[in-house]
Amino acid sequence: MKRRRAIVPLWLAVGLTAVLLGACRPRATYYNYQAVDTEGWMCTDTLRFVYDQFPEDSLCNMSIGLRCTNRLAMQDLWLVMEERTALDERHRDTVHVVMSDDKGEWQGHGTILHEYEQVVATGRYTKRQMPIELLVYHVMQDQCLTGIREIGVKIQ
Repeated sequence: MKRRRAIVPLWLAVGLTAVLLGACRPRATYYNYQAVDTEGWMCTDTLRFVYDQFPEDSLCNMSIGLRCTNRLAMQDLWLVMEERTALDERHRDTVHVVMSDDKGEWQGHGTILHEYEQVVATGRYTKRQMPIELLVYHVMQDQCLTGIREIGVKIQ
């Protein structure tokens, strides 16, 4: 009986620690994926993401996410992310996403649908800049990329 009483406080301490650690993780203020045409993602197909509310002026990390199948015959991708604010500010950046190593082993999560997420920028956003439009397109030599299912943006 004494042994059982000693275990209860231990389990309560473990549970409380798990709750506190979960509460400390940064929450995404914007998280959105968009589907890519199943026939392929053309270099002229631009995905448009619009985020228009932040709780306050803050420093944020922006991540790009990809979900793709084994049909994607690329080891890496080059993407362009163009940011436009309501203050008519424009910023364009080229992003290199490595999806497999030199041996062809996928680096993302998943077995049928591979998922990749990569932090691409850190910046300070203000309410005056809202809404912010983000355009994403690829700059690969192949005009049409097959196997990419979704592209996403996360800001936290």
